[in-house]
Amino acid sequence: MERRHREITNVNFTEFKGLANYRASNRSDNRYAYYGKNCYFDQGKIKSSPGHDPFLTALTGGTNYRRLSKYEYNTGGVTTEYLATLYNKEWYVVDTENGSRTALSAGLSTDEDTDCAQYINTLYTVSPTVGGGKISDPTTYSAVATMPLGSMIEFAWEKMWVSGVIGAEATVYGSRTATASNIGYVEDFSTNAQTELVGKGGKNTALRFLKDTLYVFKKDSIHFIKPQVVDSSTTLYLPKPFSVTGGAVNQKSTIVVENDIWFLTPDLQIRALGGVADYGDDPRTRDISSVIRNIKNDLAVDQGSVARAHYHDSIYTIALAEKGSPYANIVVNYNVENGGFGIDRFPSVSEWATVNNKVFMATVGSGQLYRDRFGYSFGGNFEIPFEVHLAFTDFQRPDLNYRNRRIYIRGARSKGVALTIRLYRGNYNTYSDYIIPEPTATEMDESSVSSPIGSVQFGEKPFGGSSVKASDQPAVFTFEKHISTSKISNMFAVGIFAELNGQRVEIDQLELGILPASTQPFNL
Repeated sequence: MERRHREITNVNFTEFKGLANYRASNRSDNRYAYYGKNCYFDQGKIKSSPGHDPFLTALTGGTNYRRLSKYEYNTGGVTTEYLATLYNKEWYVVDTENGSRTALSAGLSTDEDTDCAQYINTLYTVSPTVGGGKISDPTTYSAVATMPLGSMIEFAWEKMWVSGVIGAEATVYGSRTATASNIGYVEDFSTNAQTELVGKGGKNTALRFLKDTLYVFKKDSIHFIKPQVVDSSTTLYLPKPFSVTGGAVNQKSTIVVENDIWFLTPDLQIRALGGVADYGDDPRTRDISSVIRNIKNDLAVDQGSVARAHYHDSIYTIALAEKGSPYANIVVNYNVENGGFGIDRFPSVSEWATVNNKVFMATVGSGQLYRDRFGYSFGGNFEIPFEVHLAFTDFQRPDLNYRNRRIYIRGARSKGVALTIRLYRGNYNTYSDYIIPEPTATEMDESSVSSPIGSVQFGEKPFGGSSVKASDQPAVFTFEKHISTSKISNMFAVGIFAELNGQRVEIDQLELGILPASTQPFNL
């Protein structure tokens, strides 16, 4: 009988096959981990998210970066990718591969958010009160006085399109049509140009082009523009209704994902235009909407001024503001290929851009650039919460309610990191905590000796490598613990928690089971 109990009731979570995180599939059953925050699944382990690596020295004198954008410049048949950044009214072009930054001589007269779009070899910019500008090579920025003021810019049918003009928020402006011999016509808004009113539904909130269609978003509706050729000298660009069941909150959270456009609605759903499935019926956008729905009570109602989205390497990422925060600080990551997701908490997110296959980001109130997921620190005192939950397991044996439970956990953590192991009983509001303390000096093999200039400490640095810097991988020290408890319930789950600042955690194995009746309670 005792042997049968062990065979039936022991439950192993050694492979973490169902960890809900965007770096691996999270399609879990009731036997596996189902939720992770600031963590990812890698080669059979749960690991803490790397965080960010400060990139270049921080700029000073301003509030925060107003724009990050990829800029491709071709010369002599060679195309180089740069990162164009706007900080404190001044544009900089960053060579991300060589780690250099060039300040462009001319700047903006007002510190404000700016939108960008590239046309051939030029990156055009537009802002609400300053107006248009362009980066025509990696060392030159100049104003374009002929462009309208605005907050959104796109290119379609060899025309520049601008919207978000103060006082004409429901209007879309189109430039003259460029030709091979007159590329500069895209800057001409006085000759054969378009002024298209999209009046119903209030102001325009986003402007995106995909597959021969220009989409004009409002908060509660979407319109589209496609050219209608009347005769050899006349082409009409008339807005037509596309959907009246939902729109987009802003330009920065409305992005192209694969062969579609994904956008955030005012009720905090992710919708797709229908490049993959019928409008709003892409199973992936419905899936990520369900993820957001689970944390919706923690989010601010109005995300219009703060939401940002980004897509790279099959990962869709959206930053949202939690209640009481003026910044986007809750980040949801979603793997569009396998449905894995993760929820991270950052100090804030103001901008993202992908250059040379690396993701760069900026936070609010700082002139520091970061390489996303390349380091272990935000460069300050912000602690990153590491959090993992297992789903509840029902042992389905009422006669086992009074048996001692055991938790076995094996892994590693950095210097200064203590882990909290939480045993939930019946629900996530009833639990007991068990602490795995931070590594001791003995564990880390640290020692000190006297020297002519004072005591010298030997042992592992907080970060690995030959010097202490954020991009080094922090050293970790192994642990192995058995925990027993005699809590009464038939439903159990396990959580793992830590606060990290330039440190990391790895969990190799986790088991939840029932001790045989002949085994006495033990705690290690």
